[in-house]
Amino acid sequence: MIGFFLTFLSIFLLQITFVTSTTCNNPLAATFELPALTTSETIGAVSYCKSLQNSDSCCSADVIQTFQSISDTLVSGITKEIIKRDTFLLNTRKYVLPTLTNKLNTMRILTQKSLVAIAAVTSFDISTLHDYANGLYELSELLTTDLSRLTANYTVYQQARTNCFNTMMQTQMAALCLACEPIWSTKGLTSAGVLTLSSTVKSRLLDSCWDYLSFSDAQNSIIGINYMSSYLDRINAAFEKIVKGDYSGYPEALYLMGNTRYGPSNPTSNAQIPSSLPENCEMTQCDWIYTDLFKDGVLNDILLVGGGQMDQTVQNRRRLLKQNKDLDVEAISANFDFGRSLQAGTWDPDSDEAGVTVKFKNDPGNLGNSSDIMRNSFLLLFVILIFIY
Repeated sequence: MIGFFLTFLSIFLLQITFVTSTTCNNPLAATFELPALTTSETIGAVSYCKSLQNSDSCCSADVIQTFQSISDTLVSGITKEIIKRDTFLLNTRKYVLPTLTNKLNTMRILTQKSLVAIAAVTSFDISTLHDYANGLYELSELLTTDLSRLTANYTVYQQARTNCFNTMMQTQMAALCLACEPIWSTKGLTSAGVLTLSSTVKSRLLDSCWDYLSFSDAQNSIIGINYMSSYLDRINAAFEKIVKGDYSGYPEALYLMGNTRYGPSNPTSNAQIPSSLPENCEMTQCDWIYTDLFKDGVLNDILLVGGGQMDQTVQNRRRLLKQNKDLDVEAISANFDFGRSLQAGTWDPDSDEAGVTVKFKNDPGNLGNSSDIMRNSFLLLFVILIFIY
């Protein structure tokens, strides 16, 4: 029995010695490019990172004291992207809707004329063209019927966004604190940089962001209207060719009917790209938040501002904080297999772990939510209904 105890004690002490000698190989420190210490040192009272107060840390007190500045810089960058998206949404409602009415009217006229022109020279079945025109009007109605509700709910959407962004940024900054943690392998982090969140943290993120994701999904129908406007330009041009006797417009029209992905093929900004509620994302569970939006402790700012899954972006996936692309994570992991075997538990920081002040604004661009936008939406709906019936 004594022999077993001594064996266990020697293994335990070996583990302590190993961890002490490698405590500052925290993979998140490399991810965030923090100037980590070679070995941990005891720091006193610092303004941030509650769990590191008066304890061992792999970041100096001076580095931790910069965390508020880092947070402010990140908030500033995200805020600029928020303003771009808000501007695009509001301008679409204010300026695109009136022109969309004229384009729909033009399409109705050109469709009828092109049907007559095609019928005169071909035996092709042109019923699909007629059905498509009616279908497009029905889609237009769906896109515009809820515009008054979306306009009324826009400020609610912004409030939900602020709540989500504040929580996500606090969690991001808490991850910086984790990057300074010497005993990281017991807090859900592996040497390969994989971070397992606790159920408490997952619930916190979902509860804070669900309203934003659902409201954002609705607001994206406004971007759909802008895409439709651009699409109508193309299909009206095809119909106009047919009316003028240029029947190359017929296959072009058929092509457009089979490729109804509205919008420019080369958007100039991520603000112009719609997002959608991620698959299987519900009020009670949304794994996308942990697998895409906040993966392994790193926040994706493009998806955050987009408010959901984005099929395309102007630039490749960009992480909010810098990542050392020259770091050979696999090689580092191979040298610390014993440390990997010690990985246990989940990451479960308090909501105020970072201690930084985060204050996103509901309407950072002071763009407002003008009433004339609502009036335009009612006008568009009224005109569409007249043409349909």
